[in-house]
Amino acid sequence: FAYMNSLNLNYLHNQRLKIGLRFFCVNKENGCQEKLSSWKSLSSCEILSLRNHEKECIYRSVPCIFSAIDDKYDCEAEVTFHNVIRHYEEEHVNWKLKNQVLMAKNHLILNERSTFSHPITFSLNNQTFLLVQKTSYQITYYWVYLLGSPEEAKDLSYVLRFFGKDSDIVFRGKVAAIDETFEIIDEAGKCFTIPHKTFMNQFVDESRKCEYSLSILNLGEMPNNVVSLSGF
Repeated sequence: FAYMNSLNLNYLHNQRLKIGLRFFCVNKENGCQEKLSSWKSLSSCEILSLRNHEKECIYRSVPCIFSAIDDKYDCEAEVTFHNVIRHYEEEHVNWKLKNQVLMAKNHLILNERSTFSHPITFSLNNQTFLLVQKTSYQITYYWVYLLGSPEEAKDLSYVLRFFGKDSDIVFRGKVAAIDETFEIIDEAGKCFTIPHKTFMNQFVDESRKCEYSLSILNLGEMPNNVVSLSGF
């Protein structure tokens, strides 16, 4: 009994749905069937294994992307990791297009009201990323999401460079996991931040487009293995 106390049974009692002698993942109600073995064979390794599974479980709850980029909207839907992209596309993209709030891809409006563009998705090394942009309270933000867990994102960073007629600017930041809210990303310094008016004056041309390059870096890779994207 003392040995079991060392495994923090309160964690199991408070966080688990107990059915017979089985302990399921906390995301069971979302569809996950991962579980611990019977109580008699319970071990610290099994508990650790389930905890690690929960951090990357595809049925774990994650923030709605739309709530992260629209300051005036708080999505109340239960969004899980495995359907976060589908949820955004089915529940928010069409609705916003009908209301003509979204900008065209990579185009920027010339006033300073709060607005945003669709995230740009791309794949590198079998991983999916999203480049996200929004303007809020006269500040423009850019950041990069990984469609993955915090553990998978911890060694990833990005280099975002904007090219203007007379100047350019480079920002290097950590890639954010899709689990992170905008508040967490902002507080952690993971997003490029610039006054909207300054950004427009320096990097947006007459056709309301900006030129940029984006590189994703893995801390375990040499610089010559970096894959770069660019666009207007």
